Formats: sequence, structure tokens, C-alpha cells
Amino acid sequence: MRAALVASDFESPHAKSAFPRLLSLTQENNIDAVSLLGQIYMKQNKPAEAQELLSKAMTLKSSPISSPTTIPSPDPTLSTGPNPSTTLGLLHLQQKDIESALETFKTAAHTHDDPNAFYHLSTLEPRYSTRWIDYTLRAASSGHRTAAYNLGIFYALPLHEVLQRLDSSGRNELARFEKWWDGLLGQRESRRKKWALEWWYTAAMDGHAPAFLVYLKALWEGEGREECVTALAGLSVLVRDEGGGFAAQWPDVVEEARRYLRAWEREWEEWLEEDGGRKAREKLEALRGRSELGFRAWLYNI
Repeated sequence: MRAALVASDFESPHAKSAFPRLLSLTQENNIDAVSLLGQIYMKQNKPAEAQELLSKAMTLKSSPISSPTTIPSPDPTLSTGPNPSTTLGLLHLQQKDIESALETFKTAAHTHDDPNAFYHLSTLEPRYSTRWIDYTLRAASSGHRTAAYNLGIFYALPLHEVLQRLDSSGRNELARFEKWWDGLLGQRESRRKKWALEWWYTAAMDGHAPAFLVYLKALWEGEGREECVTALAGLSVLVRDEGGGFAAQWPDVVEEARRYLRAWEREWEEWLEEDGGRKAREKLEALRGRSELGFRAWLYNI
């Protein structure tokens, strides 16, 4: 169980029973305990106490002599959680202290290589600026699924639309960036579309429903029947209400997927009755029977 999840749900009986143990480990300068207690105070709207503990966790984390966080603990609420610098940065954002937030996010990003910190840094930059691209790319490359989804959106836009959103300095920087990549990778627009699909696919494989939906929509808009079968099967998996799955976390996305599924199935009814469509129907039904994880595993291997 991640520490952030425990902090957000610390009214549960199990979490309450762990609180004395948490306080004891905090007094022993256990980094995870100090950081977790800071998160709990942050959730309880105690910013002064949260800042004190998160700052202490940052100091402990950067200390040459680390506290004994690697000793196994029988209490799962003390599992390693978010980087304390990143959490402290979020606290500064809540308090509208942008300068302090930037400083702490940069510490977490450049000192601890925390993808969450790189992502939050990107949110403080003009969208599609070169710094935004740099921070988002770093976060996505380290496994931040929302950053990967945002990169897909960026690459799906025609370059001239991106350039229109920037000031003259940003346009010049981005144009040089794109021109440099053109020299290595060839055609600009076709490359951007390919990269959009790859980043959406990456986020979708990590369970990001909005990326899953936009990736399936891109497959549907392709001309190949195989891609359309995959898209229909994927939408069927996406709209299936499995506890703790897409439906629980992204109800609006799942509802949108249901609308697409109804429209696409009507469009395909006639073709699926033809000889060429019967095999597609069999494949579609087989794929629909897979679980969310099973379908993602199938996508991963094609």
C-alpha cells in the first residue's frame, strides 16, 4: 500500500491502530514515517505541522547517514511513499507559494530524479513551451502516465497550432528543436502522429483510461479493419464495470466510451455480417472476454 493512499484514508480502523507505531518511528527519524505523518497532517489541513515534518524528511533523505528505512516493517502503512520534496512542493502550491513550490519540485526532480516532481514542474510552465516539453518528457520517460498522455496530446497537434500558442521566443526555440529532430528522423508530421500513438499507448498500458480511449479512437480512425476490431474490443473492455478498474476511477471517460461503442457497433453491423466480417466478429468476441489487464497484456504483445 502506498503511503499517499494511507494518508488520504487515515480514518480507517487499521490506519488508526497503526498511528502509535507511526509516531514511534517518526521519533526514531524513520524517513518513511516522518514523510507519511507529514502527508497525514497535510490531508488534515495542518500545514505548519506538515511543512515541519516534510522538511525534516527532506533533510533526512539528503543526509549522508540515512535513517534505517530499509529495515522491513510488519506494518504495510509504512511502505515507501512519494518523495517528501514533491509532497512539500504540493503543500506550497496549496498555499499559493509558487516560488517555494518550484524550489522544492526542482530538488525532488534534479536531486532525486522523481517523475512526479518533473510532472508538477511541467504544470508550472507555459503549455507546449520547451521547458514544458523537457519536464513532461522526463516525467513520461520515468513512468508518469499522465505526462505520457499529455505528450500524446502535444504530438497529435499539428506543429503550426503548437507554435501559435507560444510567444516569439518560445516559437523560435521549439522550431529549432523540431528542426533538429527532423534532421535525424525525417518527416515531421508523420513522426508527430507516430509519437502521439506511442505515448498514448504507453499511458494506456499503465491503466490510464483517457489515454486508452484516445488511443482506441486513433485506431478506429485508421483504415485497417484489424485496428477497428482492436478498437471495438478495447472499448468493450473499457466500459465493463470491474470494481477498482476504469469505471471506478474515470466514470466520465467510461461513459464517453459507451457512447462511442454504441455508435461504432452500429456502423459495423452490416460489415460484420459479411464473409469477411465473420472472422472479425469471432476475434472481437474472444478479445471482449478478456479482463482489463488481460486485454492490455494482449495489446502489449501485438
